[in-house]
Amino acid sequence: MSTTTVEQAARLAIERHPNVLAVVPVKNLDQAKLRLTDALGPAERFELAQRLLDDLLAALQGSSIASTLVVTADETASRIAERRSCGVLLEEATGLNRALEQAASRIQPYRVPGLLILPIDLPLVTPQDIDALLEAHQLAFASGPGVSVVTDRHRDGTNALLMSPSGAIPFGFGSGSADRHMDSAKECGVPCQLVESSRLAIDLDTIEDLLQLMSIPADGPTSSALRFLESVDLGGLQTCSAEASCR
Repeated sequence: MSTTTVEQAARLAIERHPNVLAVVPVKNLDQAKLRLTDALGPAERFELAQRLLDDLLAALQGSSIASTLVVTADETASRIAERRSCGVLLEEATGLNRALEQAASRIQPYRVPGLLILPIDLPLVTPQDIDALLEAHQLAFASGPGVSVVTDRHRDGTNALLMSPSGAIPFGFGSGSADRHMDSAKECGVPCQLVESSRLAIDLDTIEDLLQLMSIPADGPTSSALRFLESVDLGGLQTCSAEASCR
């Protein structure tokens, strides 16, 4: 199995249209989804995290994104990334934003035209969702720098951050990050837009998220993560009414 280096991933982003490098930060998978403890045991959370990562990388592979770099210190995540022919950067910094800064620093010499940050907890993401975001960004900022933000369903967090060029604004992930990223764009003098995406807005972090996800009617083929959740005994959790349709 060949391994894609950080340098190769950056060069691919420069050589291939639409010149965007996707960066996927991944914490230790055995510590992922701790807020789902009331519904899933340790082994189930570990399995779910692996499937979410693989589903996201598969969606990126199927999209027009030029190349993907996974930033992680987790061996299992690294193996999944390598199977998907993604670059792997060993995470040395602590915390999401510092890990992203580490990645940005490594690719900075290559002047990558665009950078897309995606977390792994996007259970409904498809290649078409990613391409729609790329197209919306290109239409808005074809002639210069720009930032596109996709929020979560609460309009609080950032579920996708696309910027051109790659260092357009600093990373500010965490609670309230959607406003923080838009404020950073304003402070840096970079045009910014909110992009609506019903599927990218659905993430999976809390029990409430899980109930919301399981209440959404299937719309086409389901992901590996969703099939896994459908096979698991969720301990009698009652599914809630869907707040929004992703159709």
